[in-house]
Amino acid sequence: LLHYSIVEKIGKGGMGEVFRAKDQKLGRNVAIKVLPEEFAKDADRVARFQREAKLLASLNHPNIAAIHGLEADKGTNFLVLELVEGETLADRIKRGPIPVEESLKLALQIAEALEAAHEKGVIHRDLKPANIMYEPVSQKATLLDFGIARDQGNAPEERLTKTGFFVGTLQYVAPEALSGELVNQQADVYSLATIAYYLLSGAHPYSGRSPRELFQQLLRG
Repeated sequence: LLHYSIVEKIGKGGMGEVFRAKDQKLGRNVAIKVLPEEFAKDADRVARFQREAKLLASLNHPNIAAIHGLEADKGTNFLVLELVEGETLADRIKRGPIPVEESLKLALQIAEALEAAHEKGVIHRDLKPANIMYEPVSQKATLLDFGIARDQGNAPEERLTKTGFFVGTLQYVAPEALSGELVNQQADVYSLATIAYYLLSGAHPYSGRSPRELFQQLLRG
């Protein structure tokens, strides 16, 4: 893609696939997030992809992955992002709970990243361990994937994302989002609290035997 040489696929989300790549002009490694071909003809998907780029460009924080550019080549739309080494918190937690001192350090970093986003009016809306990179040596947490983030101060954004269903991952979604309400910064804070619980215990606050039961627990618990 342009002057970026794709090395390997490193992830996949609802809004695209992510690849490790080499920027041949600047000689650095980057992450390339590609909008799938089937979404390229969907005006809403393309608008969300472009919005993610603009929201990321408005943020500048050491615990938020930076964006280097929004590009297109031969009909392929893609973001050029900072390549964050390590593993996701989701993968780390699979090996067991994280010690209290380190859990608090990571939760504080995530909170500071959220604070920086919220000060710019940006709500992440999909905060979960799979969207947080973990670097074990420095014990650094980096927030990723603003694909369904919302700019609270932008009226067109309100109309675009105000739907009758929630977005995000069930275990970490705030009750008001499950009810189809338009969420604010408090929904991210709720998600952060569930992540902190998961870091310390290796379990979720709620764990229904089925998605329906979990849904009811989250609404009523």
